[in-house]
Amino acid sequence: MKSFTLIELLIVTTIIFILSGLSLASYNGFTEEQKLKNEARKFVDVLELAKKKAMTADIGNYDDDACSNFFGTRVDVLPLQYTLKLCCQKDCNNPSPTFPPYSFAPNIRFINTTGNITFSHIEAKISGITSFTLKNTAINKCLSITISSAGVINLNETLFSDGC
Repeated sequence: MKSFTLIELLIVTTIIFILSGLSLASYNGFTEEQKLKNEARKFVDVLELAKKKAMTADIGNYDDDACSNFFGTRVDVLPLQYTLKLCCQKDCNNPSPTFPPYSFAPNIRFINTTGNITFSHIEAKISGITSFTLKNTAINKCLSITISSAGVINLNETLFSDGC
C-alpha cells in the first residue's frame, strides 16, 4: 500500500497555510491602497465641481435672492472630511448654501492640512490651500494633490510613505 505519512501531510498543510496567509496580507494591502486612491479621486472630483460652479456662477436650485452677489465656491478641509460651499460675498465668511459634508472612509485622512480653498468667479483666481496630502493610516502610505495658480488640479497616484 502506498500512502502519505502524517509528517508529509503536516508539511504540505503548513506550506499551504503560510502561502495563503501571505497572499491574504498582500490582498489587504492592495485594497487599502485602492481605497486611498478612490478617496483621493472623490476629493479631486469635488474640487473640479467647485471650480466649475465658480467659473459658471452656478448656484443650482437656490434662490437668486439668497445668493445675489455670487463670488465663487469654497471647499473647507478638515482632517476627516471636506465640505463644498457657495460664497455669496467676497469675504466668503458666511458661505451659503452649504452642501452636505463628504466624509472619508475609515483610516483615510488629510495630514498637515486644514483650512479652505476658494475658487473665485469674479477675479478668476484661487486662494487658500493649494497642496493636499491624503494618508491611509492602515498602511502608512500617502498621496498628494496639488492645484496650480491656473486652477489645474493634479492627483499624483504614486503612493509614498516618506513624510507621511
